[in-house]
Amino acid sequence: MQQRTPATPGAEDLFPQWLDSRLRELGYDLGARGGGRTRFAADAGISASSVTRLLAGRGTPDAPLLAKIAPVLGVELSTLLIKAGVVTADEVSRAATPQPEGRPITPQEAAAQLGIESETAVALFVSMVETMQDQEAMRRDQEVRRMEP
Repeated sequence: MQQRTPATPGAEDLFPQWLDSRLRELGYDLGARGGGRTRFAADAGISASSVTRLLAGRGTPDAPLLAKIAPVLGVELSTLLIKAGVVTADEVSRAATPQPEGRPITPQEAAAQLGIESETAVALFVSMVETMQDQEAMRRDQEVRRMEP
């Protein structure tokens, strides 16, 4: 775990509470002599001291540690990264939007990546882009014609 500022304000306080609750839901006895912390550490392949730091909220957990515990907790890594404050939901959303290979993105894809959500705003954006594309195609055609003998 590293000492850094969480991407999501307040995550340093909320994540330990969420983790404690989730571990109890999964049947880990977190009492002083319950052995739940040690069992979770073993199940996740991390040290017991890492579990203690996670539950105490000391530092922001790093992605490799969260990747180890996500399957044991039964949650997606992206969910855990958000809950721990490593990344924001918006960052995960942008990263999850694959960049098309071998073709330009569509105006609709560009609008989505830019966060334009209103149906009216998307329609206006798409119309503007298509008009600009048409104008650019006409300009290229005129340029080709000028170059012809």
